[in-house]
Amino acid sequence: MPADQPPNNLPSATLPEANVNLQLGRADDLRAEVFFTIVPPMAIPAGTRLSLDATLTGPESTRATTRPVRLPIRTVSKQTADGTPQVTGTVILTEPAYWTPEVPMLYRIRGELIAEDGAIARLNTTVGLRRFGVRGHSLWLEGRRWVLRGCDSSGLAAIPQREQEPAGHHGMAQVIGLGPDGLATASSTAPSWQQFLEEADRHGQPLLICLDPATPVTLARSTIMALTRHPAVVMVVLPVELLTAAASCKPPAGTLLL
Repeated sequence: MPADQPPNNLPSATLPEANVNLQLGRADDLRAEVFFTIVPPMAIPAGTRLSLDATLTGPESTRATTRPVRLPIRTVSKQTADGTPQVTGTVILTEPAYWTPEVPMLYRIRGELIAEDGAIARLNTTVGLRRFGVRGHSLWLEGRRWVLRGCDSSGLAAIPQREQEPAGHHGMAQVIGLGPDGLATASSTAPSWQQFLEEADRHGQPLLICLDPATPVTLARSTIMALTRHPAVVMVVLPVELLTAAASCKPPAGTLLL
């Protein structure tokens, strides 16, 4: 679909925003299969039929430009997890743009989550595709060895807008500890978690997120899955009390290291 045509499914600002979890399927330099699990922001009766009317646009970056695309997200399955109706959609990207600290490419999802009586939630969020993992005894990011040379543990703060090379280019990461409430909103004097994570995505700052041992296992699972759409989060460090959460989240979390 041409990118210069105006979108016809902009989400209504009056609708609550749905949560988006991302899973990268088969991916190489020429093609990437991306899955999105949409979680309604409110209680939905069991058996409710859900579908998507949404598009993926991009990529966009603070350091590079390329011709954008706009593709419809196809509904592929409707499922229920922990009694909560969900819907999964997919899109196939040709010549995908992957996120790196040097060139932090992002895509945007816009649209609506549809129930039997009409739209119930809006989708308006950014996501990033990142190929990251372990090969031998080394970390690899986008086909290159990535050495974690240092960490900044100063805590939640605004991510500076870097005009030059990001710290992540040199193997520097920021370590952030989450309390037992998971991705709770920060105080009024600090940016919210969502703002903080989105700034890290936008400016190429790798993050290591440490979960609190007192975090309930179910909340740890939902927190890990919520972090999957933020390519800046390269690792989540779990205490031994939460290893069961890691076991159940690893397949859908994809390239997020636990």
